[in-house]
Amino acid sequence: MHKLKQNLLAMAITLFALPLWAAEFTADSHVVIAGQSKQSVFYVASGKWRMNENAPEGKRAAIFRGDDKTITILWPDRKLYLIQPVPPQQYKMLADLKPGEEIKRAEIGRETVSGYATTKYRVTYALEGKQFIVIEWYSKDLGVVIKSEAEDNAHTSQLTNIRQIKLDKKIFEVPSDYRPATQSDLAGINQQSPAN
Repeated sequence: MHKLKQNLLAMAITLFALPLWAAEFTADSHVVIAGQSKQSVFYVASGKWRMNENAPEGKRAAIFRGDDKTITILWPDRKLYLIQPVPPQQYKMLADLKPGEEIKRAEIGRETVSGYATTKYRVTYALEGKQFIVIEWYSKDLGVVIKSEAEDNAHTSQLTNIRQIKLDKKIFEVPSDYRPATQSDLAGINQQSPAN
C-alpha cells in the first residue's frame, strides 16, 4: 500500500502541468523525473483528468475527480480498480495540478511551444518546507501549462499532439466489468514493480 501511495504522489507531480479548469482536450505527455522518462496520454474535462500509461506492472490509468475528491487507479490488463479518497492536504495539489504552493510568479518571455503561443514564467513553489523554482510555458488559449522545467533539472514535462475535442465522459468512470482490487491483488502488482 505504501508503494501505491508513492505512485499516486509521483503521478500528481508529473501532472502539475494540467490545471483542473483547463479546456477539454487530450494530449501526449513526455515527462522526465530524476533521469527516468515517462510517456502518457492525458484527458482533461470539467474538473476531471485521466492519465493512461504503460507501467512496469502493465497498463495503468489514474482518474482524478474533483466532484467527489477521489483518485482511482485502473489496471486494464487485470480489470481491477482502486478508489482512494484524496486527503485534504493533497486535494489542492491534485485539483490545481501544481507541485506545491505558489509563492512567486514572474513573466520572463514569450515562445511558441507545441504549436501554441505561450507566456514563459519563472515560478517559485513551496512544498513540505522547501522552495523550488520551475520554468513554465503557459498557453492562455488552452488555459494550460504546455511545458515545464525544474530550474535544478530535477524534472521536465511537455504536452504534444494537443487535441481540443469533446471527450466521452465514460473515460472518467470505472468500467462495469472491473472489480475492486484486494490486498492480495495489490501485493501481486507491487511484486511486478521495480524497487525504489
